[in-house]
Amino acid sequence: MLAAWDIVAALDAGPMAAGPVPDPYPKIYRGQRCAYVIQLTAIDTTHVGDAGGPHHDEDMFPFCIVNDLPEDVTVLPFPVPA
Repeated sequence: MLAAWDIVAALDAGPMAAGPVPDPYPKIYRGQRCAYVIQLTAIDTTHVGDAGGPHHDEDMFPFCIVNDLPEDVTVLPFPVPA
């Protein structure tokens, strides 16, 4: 799913607006940054023997995204053609 995610469309709020404006959540203005946490979960329902049950694990991954697109950039359509 992450490989197909158009992160620019999902998070780019464009240049910062002048004056008081509502927060563009979940998007961030260019030049801003925001911390996120992704929770990844994996479940294996394969049973090992008669006494085995399903296995599962999950991990939390904190990271920071910086919207460093220049103010005057024109955002290309996703996916970008090769």
